Amino acid sequence: MVASSLILFTCWSLITTKTSKNLPPGPPRLPFIGNIHLLDKQAPHRKLAKLARKYGPIMHLQLGQVSTVVISSPRLAREILKTQDINFADKPTTTTSQIFFYKDSSIGWTPYGNYMKQIKKLVTSELLSAQKVRSFSYIREDELTRVFKFLEFSSGVPINFRDLAREIVNNIVSRATLGDICQDRQFMIDSTYAILKSMNSFNLFNYYPRLSFLNVISGKKAEWLKMHKEVDVILEKILEEHRSRRSRTNLQLDHDDMVDILLRPVKDSNDLDVPVMTDDRVKAIILELLTAGTSSSSMTIEWAFCEMIRNPRIMKKAQSEVRAVVKQGNIVTEADIQRLDYMKFIVKETLRLHCVPILLPRVNQKNCVVDGYDIPANTRILVNAWACATDVPIRPLRIVPVSLSEPN
Repeated sequence: MVASSLILFTCWSLITTKTSKNLPPGPPRLPFIGNIHLLDKQAPHRKLAKLARKYGPIMHLQLGQVSTVVISSPRLAREILKTQDINFADKPTTTTSQIFFYKDSSIGWTPYGNYMKQIKKLVTSELLSAQKVRSFSYIREDELTRVFKFLEFSSGVPINFRDLAREIVNNIVSRATLGDICQDRQFMIDSTYAILKSMNSFNLFNYYPRLSFLNVISGKKAEWLKMHKEVDVILEKILEEHRSRRSRTNLQLDHDDMVDILLRPVKDSNDLDVPVMTDDRVKAIILELLTAGTSSSSMTIEWAFCEMIRNPRIMKKAQSEVRAVVKQGNIVTEADIQRLDYMKFIVKETLRLHCVPILLPRVNQKNCVVDGYDIPANTRILVNAWACATDVPIRPLRIVPVSLSEPN
């Protein structure tokens, strides 16, 4: 049934879809599947970068029914993300994003429009502003102090650094987002990893949107809906806890977490600049803050240590700088970090080499031209950030040691 439906819909697509004669170059396509076979076991960002070296920094792929353009250079990424950002602001919806993020109500998945603009303003001015990030310093200090004590008592005993880094980041992000009173932080963290796994796993029907109904037959949709329902019950409980706490104090709390901030605009409907924050929208943003802030941050820490272990010269310079800046016996504070220039260099290089490899997909609302090629409306755009950041020989595939005396 699946095979016959696949053939029927693909043939219909080939008949009804108009193709542009001036699409970007790309590899030859196979019937029915297009270029899906090229995305083999190799990591997708590395495979796409390898193809881009042959076909160019703007490349067209036909992934099933989905016409896709891959961007692999900083210049063209700027064209998509800045010069023509309004045309490429929308994200392609998927069954999982619709289910988990409350009909695409989160920051990353919401369609372009007034709500998207206002919620981004709320994020930059309130949720992730420099002042707000500084206000969470007590959480970071508390968690790091706890970890230092753990390491002191574990002296001489092997530890799993990956688990430790993940625990630190999970605790910091969940406390900043949900607050200290939340008793369900661990459940929410576990749920975010399960959601990420579901969204990142290969789903053939993402490449054949007209066959998405087969998610129901396969049982996948029922599994996702069950997971969403369990998370929704806890998120509803979290909102009620925060509303109850605020009503008891009737004052702004000393340490507002991100849920407190998101619940504020609901009472201020007269302010036209404040988006209408329904409970579903608040829950979608909470879930996105947790999914975006946990896994990627802990992996960055892990990769930074991995790069230093790979290169003893870098490790030695980093250790020398810390010893020079921080007095012996003292714990490194956030004030000290501002003076650790070489450590900043290591972090920046780690983020370059081990960034989120492929940015969230985008679709263009209208026909347009990029680098002289026609991009028909509703084409899926993939920006290969890893390829942009490792554009050899300008940007090497490894950290190049520099002198501590060199400028940033």
